Amino acid sequence: MKAVTAFALVPLVVAVGWIGYASTLRAEASTTVFRPEPAFHEKYDPAKIDRDIAFHEGRVKRDPKGAIGWAMLSDAYLARSRESDSDVFGWKAEAAARKSLALRSHLNVDGTNRLIQSLLEQHRFRDALAATEEALRGTPGEPGALRLQADSLVELGRYDEALAVLKELPNTTEDVAASAIQARIQSLRGDHQGALQMFKKAYTALESSSGVPEATLGWFKTKIAGEYEAQGDLESAKATYAEAMALAPRTYKATLGLARIAMQEKDWPGAATWAEKTLPIANSLDAIAILGEAAAAQGREKEAKTAYAKAHRMYVDEVANMDSLGKGGSYRVRPIDRQFATLSAKHGLFLKDGLQAAIRDAANRPDGRALDNLGWIQWQLGDKQAARENLRKAKASGLADPLIAEHASQAGASE
Repeated sequence: MKAVTAFALVPLVVAVGWIGYASTLRAEASTTVFRPEPAFHEKYDPAKIDRDIAFHEGRVKRDPKGAIGWAMLSDAYLARSRESDSDVFGWKAEAAARKSLALRSHLNVDGTNRLIQSLLEQHRFRDALAATEEALRGTPGEPGALRLQADSLVELGRYDEALAVLKELPNTTEDVAASAIQARIQSLRGDHQGALQMFKKAYTALESSSGVPEATLGWFKTKIAGEYEAQGDLESAKATYAEAMALAPRTYKATLGLARIAMQEKDWPGAATWAEKTLPIANSLDAIAILGEAAAAQGREKEAKTAYAKAHRMYVDEVANMDSLGKGGSYRVRPIDRQFATLSAKHGLFLKDGLQAAIRDAANRPDGRALDNLGWIQWQLGDKQAARENLRKAKASGLADPLIAEHASQAGASE
């Protein structure tokens, strides 16, 4: 997420220098109310990302030696990758950022930060962290790199270190992006009410500041909805996910959230509908898994097996494609690993492939979820000793998730 600076509104002050004039205006002044202009927000435009990509691709063709142009093209690719959950555009964003840095490495903050963002987008969290460390050696205290370092540490499950990095930022309490990272840590640790209030405060600051795109407001609404969902306030969650979609209709995390809520409410057709609405936006394995779960809940086992087989095929194809292209860095990261390992662990399906996904995920991103998936798959495969070790680590990770505690208890790894 790009950092957004919020500016406080400045009250309008009118001074009247002439005593006689002041007496004339006194009655009017008692009834006149000065109101600030409402904040302006750039409307969501579904064609904007593609226009931006075309514009910046044309720009670097005309000026191939312009470092700024390549950094801006990387940013456009990142926008497409985020909205569509696209590996290809994450790779393109990385390539454009590296081109920018090859042209000008010294103090090229935009190129550096786009490179780090592209690594985060590809789920190469260890590589992203290493890149932030290198960036901060060149430009100590640079706020964008500090935020990205905190982001990387959160993804790696190193929450205390992330909070320590955020403290290095000036005016952290007024830094909306830093507040969002802190709120996420609160959420991961189980303080959903605290996270909700922090996300709401950040949203209010952004809503009152002109220039913030509706897509950014939609992102914050999705985070707010997620905290309602985590607290079991499903009606508020549904309403807020709907508000997110009104601001940014191609918000696939909102449609997925509504699919999850429908599953909780045992609205199986509704869950399937929302999962289906997700797929034209992002080819999400999580959405396909929900289709399988909704079908199974209605006793349609053949349909459920078809959905799960489709999820498995998606995983196999993505791994093979990335292997052939040599993508994923030194840890051979596959962004689909987390989703597939979660599906495998939850349902006991495709356990051998699930194990490989979980091993890669835990090597790249050793947080509580990765360790729990790995341990639970090992438990189901009969590797009890390794399972207990990983489930014990998951329970001690600081990630607040009842499922982690449940698995550790069942495996005798609660101590």
